[in-house]
Amino acid sequence: MISTEDLQFFMAIAKASSLASAARSLDVTPSAVTLRLQGLERKLGIRLVDRSGRRIVLTDEGELVASRGKTVLDDIASLAEDLATRHNKVSGHLRIAAPLGFGRKYIAPLAGTFRTQFPAISIELKLSLHPDRVPLAHGM
Repeated sequence: MISTEDLQFFMAIAKASSLASAARSLDVTPSAVTLRLQGLERKLGIRLVDRSGRRIVLTDEGELVASRGKTVLDDIASLAEDLATRHNKVSGHLRIAAPLGFGRKYIAPLAGTFRTQFPAISIELKLSLHPDRVPLAHGM
């Protein structure tokens, strides 16, 4: 099984022209990159990189891991963004009680604008000539 950490590591190698270059981008030693790459290749049971001289060339399997790995990492990043957006989504029910004149002139237009900006909100606006008699929900 390949992890997202494995994919991120391998993507650094795939972008680099050499293992030394990959090591610099990962801020580790070249030997650490070599050992981790060998471990990843053993885990997958395939050779991902041809090491010829000072340059590296991805094998066909390495190219596949790089291209699919990029897609997977992009999808994970997109999912994280979508979840963050939903987490920050404003929703629920808002109850507002106000005097009739003030409510009509100031509160109603603001409530409409607020509702447009946050469509997941439902608004209950209670206006009264006698605001001291408008029942408020417990806790407001």
